[in-house]
Amino acid sequence: MSPDDILAQLSDSKALPVAAIEAATAQRSEMAPMFIERIERYLDTPKAERSGDPAIFRIAHLLAEWRETGAYRPMARLFRLGEDELGLLLGDSMTEHSHKMIAAVYDGDPQPLFDIVLDDAACEWTRSRTFDAIVMLAVRGELSRDVAADFVRMAWKALGSPDENMVWDGWQSAVALLGLSDLALKARSIIHDFLAPLFILDVKHFDADLRRALAHPDAPWRVNSDLEPYRRVVDEIGDYTWSPPEANEALEERDHKLLYDLPFDRTEPAHNPLRHVGRNDPCPCGSGKKFKKCCLLKDAA
Repeated sequence: MSPDDILAQLSDSKALPVAAIEAATAQRSEMAPMFIERIERYLDTPKAERSGDPAIFRIAHLLAEWRETGAYRPMARLFRLGEDELGLLLGDSMTEHSHKMIAAVYDGDPQPLFDIVLDDAACEWTRSRTFDAIVMLAVRGELSRDVAADFVRMAWKALGSPDENMVWDGWQSAVALLGLSDLALKARSIIHDFLAPLFILDVKHFDADLRRALAHPDAPWRVNSDLEPYRRVVDEIGDYTWSPPEANEALEERDHKLLYDLPFDRTEPAHNPLRHVGRNDPCPCGSGKKFKKCCLLKDAA
């Protein structure tokens, strides 16, 4: 399969192009520079002239599978885009896979990771997940734990006053998983004032994570956590089909109405049909997102 054919099939949003993925992997030395150049060309295009590129979704995943360190800085630039534009390019991968992807291509310099977190204009979900990438790299020994810890401490002030921004979910998670007991009180205040009211996290979960990290610093998260290293494209995204955000939003709105807008008898005791759904479980509306990032967040808003 020619490079042009591969890129054409990777741009097809209708199904996972397994043949093109296999062909690209077989021609990795030729395709990787082309993929990186495709991302850079998109980013170098004036913002007013950018309208998305469906190939970038699968290109970025393939570069992560290949552990292509040359893609680290372009992908770090990509992950500093705003939520609307990044969502147009990556769909739900900006929340579900961005941390694994950027950690997979890490070239040894943490500054591009730190820049994502500190960029107020970047997508808040990606900023949050970049904290997870920092933790993953520190636990694996690819990034100094002291450097990671110093950044988390610095971020407490650099991020400004805590507000309703999901970057703080990533921050408190880094505090817990890196075992930073000196920041525990601050993390608990963030959870109590912001994350708990949104049903995203409560203090007991934070304390459990912190205890586990202190007892097992080299394995601070549970087996099968989404903080495990990036695997293969077909394993990570499977049959996930990229589609424009407006299409996803329409489906989510429909499913949310089906789930919540049900008639009920006001004489009967209130009953929450979702009380047994965990915050990290798949959302029962069928969106494919975690519950805390879908209907739970919408219901709390």
